[in-house]
Amino acid sequence: MSTTAPGDAVSLTLHFANGDLLSLPWSRYLGACLTGDQLVISFAEREVEIHGRNLGQVMEAIECSSLTGLRVLPSAYAGLAATAPFVSKLSACPRPRTSK
Repeated sequence: MSTTAPGDAVSLTLHFANGDLLSLPWSRYLGACLTGDQLVISFAEREVEIHGRNLGQVMEAIECSSLTGLRVLPSAYAGLAATAPFVSKLSACPRPRTSK
């Protein structure tokens, strides 16, 4: 997890396991929902689904506008993240269009 000073985050950069990157502007943020080990972050055009541990800290970084990046880590690193957020799976899908 990458953060900046509270209130300074402009975009969220996602680092996928295959090396792909996606940057999403916080100006398009709609909301987030944390349920157990799953966090869903909704943007106007995309929905980001995160699986892992200690994701409450990620939610707190969203709430204070300081989250700038998330990266999937290999499972070998899971033990090193006893209290820190650990992202085991990350996906970003287009949000379905709603008809008006």
